[in-house]
Amino acid sequence: MRFLGIPTYYYPTTTVFVDDSADFLINFSLQLQDKLALKLFTLPQQALAFIATANSEQYWAQNNFVLAQESTGNPMTNYTVNFDVSTLQKATTNGQRFAQISVAVVDYDMPGMTGIEFCRKLAEQPIKKILLTGKGDEKLAVEAFNEGIIDHFIQKSNRDVVKLVDQNVLKLQYRYFEQITDNMRGILTKESAPVICDPVFKEFFEKIRAENKIVEYYLVELPGSFLMLDADGKASLLVVKCYEDLSIYYEFAQDNGAPTTMLDEVRSGNKIPFAWDADDYFRVHTADAWHQQLFPAEELEGKQIYYYALIKNPPKLPDWVRHVVSYNQFLDTQEALREI
Repeated sequence: MRFLGIPTYYYPTTTVFVDDSADFLINFSLQLQDKLALKLFTLPQQALAFIATANSEQYWAQNNFVLAQESTGNPMTNYTVNFDVSTLQKATTNGQRFAQISVAVVDYDMPGMTGIEFCRKLAEQPIKKILLTGKGDEKLAVEAFNEGIIDHFIQKSNRDVVKLVDQNVLKLQYRYFEQITDNMRGILTKESAPVICDPVFKEFFEKIRAENKIVEYYLVELPGSFLMLDADGKASLLVVKCYEDLSIYYEFAQDNGAPTTMLDEVRSGNKIPFAWDADDYFRVHTADAWHQQLFPAEELEGKQIYYYALIKNPPKLPDWVRHVVSYNQFLDTQEALREI
């Protein structure tokens, strides 16, 4: 499997469970992890209608920031892409992002429509599908997997079925974002955003996420800085710079009277700059303001040397951060709707 890199954004989403037995659905859902947003259905057609409605607005953030405009050359064929990654983070104020359906878990044996027939009806969507099977259905499940109709199958009789569903839902949610952000990563070349294409950095990134209980993140600037949020919406910043970025910043700061002590910190890579407003990188500041823009950094060696700073409780948060809807807030509103 080819290396897809880090999705340019990720947030928890909702999983649909479909089984004709209401008792099974309720009992099974109560054994799953608490932090999993669920919608339960006994009628396949009802589930399909819900998915179509839930995903009709396509809450993923690329709808808000990819613009086409005329370029030089033939205006009928030549276009450039205006790609402002900083607008990704504004998706955090839309609580409905968590209602997006990324995974469906479907029983194979249902009256009126088999689980495989259900999954076929989702073939045009990026939704990932898990099929729950009986022992006699396994051959059909293997065929469906090989055709790409489903992404995984699990026997209902497996003693670890709950654990396996938990693990694979999380894995497939991540694959969902790998897929829907693939075009963005294509636009962001290895030169403009090297960290999202670097396996070493991805391993480091996932470690940071796990240690800090990060449930969602958004690329906010190049070459690869991220706004990160935990389940309560508490923000952290992972600021990442390459040597070239520091060189450009250093030259501007030097030409505009930045303090020598500040310049020495940047040149050594001991500190790196971050500004919520990208224009602030290239404004003339007072001596104190120059220093306030810098944060203690460490080095990471991947395909190149990265300088990074993990900033918890970042200062000077933009006003819109006060309107962030957290995943826990969303779960609280959905609790009454989890059961049939």
